[in-house]
Amino acid sequence: MFRYLRRFGILLFFCACMGTIIMTDCVMAIGITERERGLAASFSENTMRFSLMQADTPDSWTNGDLLNFLNTTGKSGIPVRLLKKTSTGAGELYTTEEGFFAGENREGYGVLVRKDQKTVLTENDQIYYQGNSYPIVGKYTSDLTPENCLIDMKGVLSDRSDYAMEGTFYLDCGSSTAAVYAALFEAGTAKYQAAQFTVLEESARGNLRKRLGESPDAVYYLLTMALLALLNLLNFGNIAGYWVSERRKEIYARRLCGGTRRNVAKKLTLEFSAAAGIFIAAGTAAGALFAARVVRIYGKAVILGLGIDVLQWAIFVLFSAVLLRKECRSAIPELARPLH
Repeated sequence: MFRYLRRFGILLFFCACMGTIIMTDCVMAIGITERERGLAASFSENTMRFSLMQADTPDSWTNGDLLNFLNTTGKSGIPVRLLKKTSTGAGELYTTEEGFFAGENREGYGVLVRKDQKTVLTENDQIYYQGNSYPIVGKYTSDLTPENCLIDMKGVLSDRSDYAMEGTFYLDCGSSTAAVYAALFEAGTAKYQAAQFTVLEESARGNLRKRLGESPDAVYYLLTMALLALLNLLNFGNIAGYWVSERRKEIYARRLCGGTRRNVAKKLTLEFSAAAGIFIAAGTAAGALFAARVVRIYGKAVILGLGIDVLQWAIFVLFSAVLLRKECRSAIPELARPLH
């Protein structure tokens, strides 16, 4: 075993690195894309993303109007979760779902989730936000946005309920999301006809590809993975050729002992595919564990990474099988000659 590893260590190291980098890039690309959605990443697949732009006039649809609408909708039995993204990366969340936050069962509980990189905030601290200081009333322990906290925003999505409602929002009302948004649009435009509602995503389902394209970080990781896959394809022939040349004496010995071309090629191909597969799988697992320290692992990222690794492994084995078959077809005296 140790002689084998010493002999083919470079080849096996290449396989492990290939699996590690591909899986890491897949997990990072999808994990970062989902993390940019903040708490909306934990919403259902029915989540709608929309934006609202309007002038701040006395006739505008205000934050107070929005809260009244959501309270009325929630009391009708429809679960409501609305997340407003802020310019600082924080999120103002309104929910009528009891128990959405551990230990909190307040109906219509408004919170601010804020990531603080420099200090660890405790429940005895306060957060200064939009001109007011709010006491921290708890911790949000999701891995979606680490180091964050919950503050009591006194039932509003900002410090002034008479401000015009504007920004980007994620709305999740389960299967009733479309109907609630239609009612929200009707209520908003009925009060202020110039309000510009724009649906950015009708649902979270099927929009991952679009979100990946909109995220610069995700595009970077995907381009890195694509470049690696291309370089692998260009190098597979050379690496497989090195492995075959190192087995040339073994091929000669097996053929000399009566082994058929087909059997010798088949046995060595299976050996190569098993060794490459084991080290690619080990690299894939290492890549997932490494990326998990930075972002949350999603099933679709694992499926994508495994799919690409399996495809690369199959192409790698195909290269080796073709070269082995060609080598095994050589006459026995020709195999005995050293390569120059």
